[in-house]
Amino acid sequence: MQGLAELTLQDPSMKDEVLDLLRELTRSGTPAMRARGRHLVKQMELGCDLTWKRLRMEARQAARLVR
Repeated sequence: MQGLAELTLQDPSMKDEVLDLLRELTRSGTPAMRARGRHLVKQMELGCDLTWKRLRMEARQAARLVR
């Protein structure tokens, strides 16, 4: 899923197809796939950086704000 999302950085014309696929996997996948899919879809819709390192950093920052 991460790889598909990152492919859209190289080929933006694939974004709509990848978003549709990620949404489908988010509905029907394992719990881990659903969680990852939700994060990726949100990031893609907002146009944020999709690299894993960046997502981890943003998740940690968000967790600190919740505490």
